[in-house]
Amino acid sequence: MSTGTQTWITWIGTIGHVARAIVFGLVGWFLLKAAYEFDAKEAVGLDGALTKILKAAYGPWLLGFTAAGLIAFGIYSISEARYRKI
Repeated sequence: MSTGTQTWITWIGTIGHVARAIVFGLVGWFLLKAAYEFDAKEAVGLDGALTKILKAAYGPWLLGFTAAGLIAFGIYSISEARYRKI
């Protein structure tokens, strides 16, 4: 892999991992909130966390950035599968 490609993949991977961490952090936050309030109906999965992002102020923009980050993670995963040495 060339140096330019390696730099590009590193940046894409960083953006993708940050977006993925934010989404899973939100899911974890909602699970902890549901446990604290003793209300199992408040627990949400990935779809619920993304819906809550959409309903927030600037929701469509935040959801767009989240989607772009998750797409970046997908590109990183494909490139890792291509270039990883086993």
